[in-house]
Amino acid sequence: MKVEVTDVSTVKKILAIEIPNERVTRELNNAYKTLKKTAKLKGFRPGKAPRAVLENFYRKDVHADVGNTLLQESFPEAIKEADLSIVGTPEIDADDIDEKAPFTYKATVEIRPDMPTIAYEGLELTKNLYPVTDKDMDAQLNMIQKNLTTLEPI
Repeated sequence: MKVEVTDVSTVKKILAIEIPNERVTRELNNAYKTLKKTAKLKGFRPGKAPRAVLENFYRKDVHADVGNTLLQESFPEAIKEADLSIVGTPEIDADDIDEKAPFTYKATVEIRPDMPTIAYEGLELTKNLYPVTDKDMDAQLNMIQKNLTTLEPI
């Protein structure tokens, strides 16, 4: 698996991920094998339909399932390989699966920024104390009563 990282900004990266053709072919073969066991087609006994017939009926579904499987398996591997600490959900732009070509997709991710250490020890803070009088308390309580009052008929 090839992973290329392109910097868009300090916190945004684009990963171009390419999965080899052998892995794509293997996943497609496994998907068609499992489909063959459960597919019910007119004119064929369960489990006896040829792959060409299965491809005619279920090609889009199988390719979508295999694409999702390859994305879910390869994306965490690519993140580990690129040594990125992502934040949030990635935006993934995937191509269609071709049996004779590698599967490629791009993922735009946001990463944690590098924060410099700040010398906060030894800083002095001032604490402002605001005196509260009984008049202020009564005013706040009256405002809360006014806001939460409801009129109900008796």
